[in-house]
Amino acid sequence: MLFLVGIAVSVTAAFAALFYIRSNGHPTPTKIDLNASSVQKEISIKKKLQERHQSRGKTASGNPDAKLPVGQFAAKSWVVLDLGIQIDLSKYDPWKQGDDFALRVCGVEGGQKDVTVGEIKEQLKVRTENMDWHCVTGWSTLGLHFKGVRMADFIELVKPQENWVCLWQVSADGYTTPIMREDLESDPDAFIALFDGEGKLLPLEHGGIRLVTPSLFGWKSAKYLIELHFLPYYRKGFWENLGCHKRGRVKFNERWDAKSEGVWKWLIWMGDQYRILFGPRVYYFNMWAGAKVLGWFTRLFHLFTTEDEKRN
Repeated sequence: MLFLVGIAVSVTAAFAALFYIRSNGHPTPTKIDLNASSVQKEISIKKKLQERHQSRGKTASGNPDAKLPVGQFAAKSWVVLDLGIQIDLSKYDPWKQGDDFALRVCGVEGGQKDVTVGEIKEQLKVRTENMDWHCVTGWSTLGLHFKGVRMADFIELVKPQENWVCLWQVSADGYTTPIMREDLESDPDAFIALFDGEGKLLPLEHGGIRLVTPSLFGWKSAKYLIELHFLPYYRKGFWENLGCHKRGRVKFNERWDAKSEGVWKWLIWMGDQYRILFGPRVYYFNMWAGAKVLGWFTRLFHLFTTEDEKRN
């Protein structure tokens, strides 16, 4: 399965071999005079580049001491990534339904309930938040603007069963992803994004209504959200079944599970060479194309129906 994912990131072994040869040669070691003017000039240039990189790493809060997380680089805009699966707008269309669009919430008092956007807006305080978005593949978009409600307020509104340990999200395209209870409750910025900063529903390419958790990597935010399940056990989602970490906390750099970490690091490293050698446009196109290929394999092998539950 991981071999198929490797194809999905649209990189080749030939490219990796070429880059390895170029970057792992064994030149004859030479002595460097650190006091030489030419060396000092290079050191000065490197320091300026480092300072410039760090200055770009400010978060949405504007805190100059807050830098990009380990392993991340700043993207100029919110990158669009999806698996190329078309949404059936006859069944899912919050852009047309507006306040009548409803999220189904399961595992709550009474079993389940449907909560409309109108009810959320009426009963909870709608806030404007600036948030940073971190993708597990390495890019970050800083200072995204959303209007919506705090997840803590929403949980209080729907009243889930006391024994829940995992929030399982379900998308209209079949995508699923879990968030552990302690990660959700410990993140005061966890947020249901109803609109963008201008008060418009997030466009189709960015997934409409969705749960945003800045402390977790972006795959933990399901596009085209239709259901929330408060489960008394942990249940893997799409990416967790393909080797992503159970929790995905950014500050702990939790990207991959132990069994698949080596393969995923290699695949991401290969993909990142496009950015280093050919620039961001080629890199983003490679990511976009790879996601489409992965989506094709998803449909071919019915990966969205794969379920692997682990009860704690």
